[in-house]
Amino acid sequence: MQGVVTYWSSTIVRLTQHNRMDDDQQSKRWSLGDQVFVVVLVALFIIGVYRAYRTFVVLGGIRGELALAGQFLVEIVLVLAAFVAYIACFALVHLAVSIVTGTKLRRVRVFISFKHDHEGIATELEQALADRYIEVIKLPFLSGRDHDDVVRQSLAAVSAADAVVVVPG
Repeated sequence: MQGVVTYWSSTIVRLTQHNRMDDDQQSKRWSLGDQVFVVVLVALFIIGVYRAYRTFVVLGGIRGELALAGQFLVEIVLVLAAFVAYIACFALVHLAVSIVTGTKLRRVRVFISFKHDHEGIATELEQALADRYIEVIKLPFLSGRDHDDVVRQSLAAVSAADAVVVVPG
């Protein structure tokens, strides 16, 4: 038994001597600010536990807590309803202004400009963009048309469009 104690005591001495640190490597003592910070955190935790207990007692136990949770749920639903009402009012004002000014709610118009060699790419773009919110304007290529006529139609389409997509080439 004495051999085991000697072994462990020599091991402990060896480990402590090996891991000995200089004074500059030692962990520093807590400053007054650190100590005050810890005391404040502990005090806040104790106050929080006390307030939770007092709330539990004042509300009448678990039934009171559930009633309070129900009130919170009602308040959240009312806030969400107010948010939805705000959005609905915004939409109604937008609709009323559109009706009064005569501006129609319409789809976005996009003109696709392309060289006749790239009509396949332009057709793919047209199919990709076409949906219920986008109206695609693409002048079909017809051989034998007058150049001035094509330029006039293209300028009219650019003027009517909200956006222009140009296929380079």
